[in-house]
Amino acid sequence: MTKAYLSKRAVADLRQTNLLKEGLQEMQRNQYSRNDNADGLISLGVAENKLMQEELLQKLPSLFELDYAHLQYGLPHGSVELRTHVAKLLNKYFDPKTPVHPDHITVTNGVSAAINGLSYAICDPGDAVLITAPYYGTFDSDVTVRSGARTITVNLEGRSPFDVDHVESLESAYQKAVADGINVRAMIICNPHNPLARCYSRAVIERLLRFASKHNLHAIFDEVYALSDFDHIIGDSKSDPFMSVLSLDNLASLIDPALVQVVYGISKDFCLNGFRVGFHISPWNPDVVNAMKAIAYVIKFCNDILIHILLSYFWVPRWVGKSWLDVEKRGVIREQFVTLILAADLGYVRGVCGRDFTWVSSATEALVINMLSDDTWVDW
Repeated sequence: MTKAYLSKRAVADLRQTNLLKEGLQEMQRNQYSRNDNADGLISLGVAENKLMQEELLQKLPSLFELDYAHLQYGLPHGSVELRTHVAKLLNKYFDPKTPVHPDHITVTNGVSAAINGLSYAICDPGDAVLITAPYYGTFDSDVTVRSGARTITVNLEGRSPFDVDHVESLESAYQKAVADGINVRAMIICNPHNPLARCYSRAVIERLLRFASKHNLHAIFDEVYALSDFDHIIGDSKSDPFMSVLSLDNLASLIDPALVQVVYGISKDFCLNGFRVGFHISPWNPDVVNAMKAIAYVIKFCNDILIHILLSYFWVPRWVGKSWLDVEKRGVIREQFVTLILAADLGYVRGVCGRDFTWVSSATEALVINMLSDDTWVDW
């Protein structure tokens, strides 16, 4: 057997299984196309926003012209100009009580890279990060690869993550970890939730922060779906609208704000999945910000073109968040999907945000065939 000449870290990372990534790679090798590959694979496990692709392809060439500057090195953690425009976006749409400044932001190669960087910055090898199930599957590798940290899946035992009492399950998981000699350093809260497509209420967010404060844990808020909240379409009066942790006016009474970390990115709300641009935001902990900057290296071309997108302010407000076009498309697709589910007599749980993660109890060949025969679904 040939020696791999790898570090123990790399060997441990390679032993991990990432079923979501493996499934995506398998699908990309044999992707379905009604015209070119009718026997190909369809992934039902990737939240890739394609709804604005036509508009982006029409708009981007008019916003950006390649020149010599784009072939040169840039600031690894994002240019001041980009971070200034991101701060303006956050201050406008996230309603932060402490205004976000460019120095509070680190630009990363996607939200996964931001979480991976945070894990490296705040965890030592063997430390743990709590995550309530169900959760986005790639969180495991985001937390563990490179840092040597681990995730602890918290089974809520029938409780809803959107009820305050689910924190009791977090407390039990924390106490068990301590009894097992594991040092818990952080918890991840995905709000809006992936994959449950709901937003946490203020009461639940505050309870989570008190729990984190009690045990001196970093509270990492993944808010990548922040502007993809469309509960007003469904008309579900029981659903809570999105509230960023940045917007809490009583944050300091709940937790040391230095323990609160926010990550955001452009994949979901901006339909720029392949650009791989994310952000770590912390107005209260310059040490963590500096640690993140030390390991960040964003692609300059993506940095520069995003500046032009955000500069096109006349376009952004009608496009990002509750844009008429994005909402209209999602509404049509969702309602047709639900109609097919009901016709097939399948149970489902309706979402109100994110990419409208509609949970279906099972799938049938007839349902998929009906979807593929409808032009609404082609190339979506």
